[in-house]
Amino acid sequence: MDSKLEELNESLHIQLIECKTRLDESQSITNIGSWSWDIKSNTVKWSDGMYILLGLAVNSQSPDYALALKHVHDDDKVNYEKELKNALDKKGDYYFENKISKEDNSVISVISRGKCFCDEQGDLTRMIGTVQDVTQIKHLLSRNERLESYSNTLSHDIKAPVKNIVSYISLLKTKLYNDAAPKVKEYIDTIQDLAVELDNKISKLHKKAKT
Repeated sequence: MDSKLEELNESLHIQLIECKTRLDESQSITNIGSWSWDIKSNTVKWSDGMYILLGLAVNSQSPDYALALKHVHDDDKVNYEKELKNALDKKGDYYFENKISKEDNSVISVISRGKCFCDEQGDLTRMIGTVQDVTQIKHLLSRNERLESYSNTLSHDIKAPVKNIVSYISLLKTKLYNDAAPKVKEYIDTIQDLAVELDNKISKLHKKAKT
C-alpha cells in the first residue's frame, strides 16, 4: 500500500513539474508573469515569469505586495494602488495599464489584471492576477500612427498640385484645344488622363488612410 501511495505521489509530482514547465514556457512566449495572493494566510506566490518581467533572478526575493509596488513606475503608483483598492473593496476584477521600472532601471509598459475570489459567506479569500509586457505592441501601434499621419500629410501635399494640374489642363482645353495641332491635342489629352488617374488614386489612398 505504501509503495502504491509513493508511486502515486511521484506521478503527481512529475505531472506538477510538467505543468509548471509548460506554464513557464507559455508565459515566456507571451511576456506574462502571474501571481496569487492567499488573503487569509497573507501568502503571495509568483510565477518565474513574474520575476523575469521585473528583471529579477527567479526566487531571488520573497514575493509580496511591497516588492511589486516598488517596481511600479512612480508616475503610476497612486493610480495603481487606487485601482487595486477599488477591486478589493468591490471584491471584483481590475484592469490597469501602467509602466514598470525593472531592476536595471529600464522602463516597460504593461497591462495588469486581477481577479478576486470569495468563500460561500462572501468573504474575500484570495486574489490572482497577471502582468503582461506590451512594450513592443505599443511601439508598433505608435509606429503605425506615425505612418498613418505621414501618409495623410503626404497625400494632402500631393493632392493639391495634382488638382491644379487637372484644372490647368481643363482650362487649356477650353481656350486652346480646338486650334491646336493634332499632336498637341494628343499630348494634352494624355496629360489630362494621367493627371485625373493620379488624382483618383490619391483620393482613394487618402480615404483608406482615414479609415
